Amino acid sequence: MIVIYLEKGFEAVLQRHHARLAASLMEKLEWIEANPYKVDLILAAADHDDDYTELRRKGMLNELGGPKDFKMETFNKADCERLLDEALSKSMFIAILIAFHIQFVQRNLSAAATKFCDALEIKKQHWCDQINFSLTEMNRYYTILQWCDALSLLVCQRSIPPEGRSLEISDGPEGVTYFISETDTDCYAIDPWPFTPTEFTINVERRMLNKLNFKNDKELQDALIDSSITFHQITFSKKL
Repeated sequence: MIVIYLEKGFEAVLQRHHARLAASLMEKLEWIEANPYKVDLILAAADHDDDYTELRRKGMLNELGGPKDFKMETFNKADCERLLDEALSKSMFIAILIAFHIQFVQRNLSAAATKFCDALEIKKQHWCDQINFSLTEMNRYYTILQWCDALSLLVCQRSIPPEGRSLEISDGPEGVTYFISETDTDCYAIDPWPFTPTEFTINVERRMLNKLNFKNDKELQDALIDSSITFHQITFSKKL
């Protein structure tokens, strides 16, 4: 869960919704427009956080009883294994991308996480051999997923600075660094422009929690279900 701390409560974006936004961004990228694995790439973006489901997860609260932001989460081997199994049931291509993502996010969280991520190298190589791709090629594809993930997180976290100041998103698959800047309220330019349309709009579902702490996971989960939702409209456009 992506949590923004407010004076009298919290604003939350659910983890799978953030992943859905990453997929909607990927769908519009010129980088994959004619790629035969376009659907797999979009599904991988949409599924990359499917190990995290707030409405049935345990350990949702921090020591003060507030909702944990995703950056406070720790390594969970069972969650990672389930995520990989579900990815593999869709396609090996997706499973490889998810393995890259688990390594990117989890590797340094603990000794157990490092051991698990190191062991994924064997699986990745085996799966690449099965579909006749090199690890280098698949790493390039993962760069696309990671770029969309990074942009979605910046939007969901309200991290983009005001007054037209530029913020780095990430490097794209060709090694070029991309930047985002505000052009108007809820309107942003990306430079260089990587998308097929010259302008498009996405909607972010933001849930308002009007409490600073909760008794247990269920109370927080009930609050997430009952919370008011704001549909935050964001427009991206090519820099003039």
